[in-house]
Amino acid sequence: MGTHFHFMAINILKNYESKKVFQPLLKFLKILQLNYFYVKISLLKTLIEFIYMIHGNISKKTH
Repeated sequence: MGTHFHFMAINILKNYESKKVFQPLLKFLKILQLNYFYVKISLLKTLIEFIYMIHGNISKKTH
């Protein structure tokens, strides 16, 4: 729900991008989006490391 609203807001702002009022807000949203992207990547990395660790432990037990 939150992400859908986020993308809707960005699309609405892109339509009004020529209007000077929305420029700072759009820049702010782009910064937020970028930070969100990095958070997702770090969470994914943590998850992969966690799965790899569990998989490694299972492999040690079976072999």
